[in-house]
Amino acid sequence: MKVWRERLDQTTYWAIVIMSAILTWTFSSRNNPHYVLLLGVRR
Repeated sequence: MKVWRERLDQTTYWAIVIMSAILTWTFSSRNNPHYVLLLGVRR
C-alpha cells in the first residue's frame, strides 16, 4: 500500500510542476499562443 501511495504522490507532484510551467509560459507574454494551455490540459 505504501508503494502505491508514493507512486501516486510522485505522479501528482509532476503534474503540478508541468501545469505550473505551462501556465507560466502561456501567460508570460501576449505573443505566446494560448491554445498551448488546452494542449497541456489534454495530456
